[in-house]
Amino acid sequence: MLTTGSLAGRRYLKCIDKFFNNYISCFVTGGNVKLLLLHQPSQAVSSTSRVSTAIGANPTGQATEEAIRSFFVEVYENYIKAIMNPFYRVNMEIKSPVFRSRVVAAGRKYL
Repeated sequence: MLTTGSLAGRRYLKCIDKFFNNYISCFVTGGNVKLLLLHQPSQAVSSTSRVSTAIGANPTGQATEEAIRSFFVEVYENYIKAIMNPFYRVNMEIKSPVFRSRVVAAGRKYL
């Protein structure tokens, strides 16, 4: 597992842009492949006067950034495992259902 102090911490570029009400976060791999995540803040419920403390309520908050970084690190580890397959060719689309299910599981775990 990559740690925060390792190269993975420097490859995560955090929130790089805002498009309408969506935020774009980026992670750059060692091979210069960019992993992008489009995310949006969760909608506030108008019936309560409390401020939400959910991770999605503040897309640029420290807890959200840490969750997104952890998601990217896990996806990156799975990406490395997928491209190390002897049948993988450079720039080939990854069609593995195992890779897809692991990315979905990481999304449910961190996001």
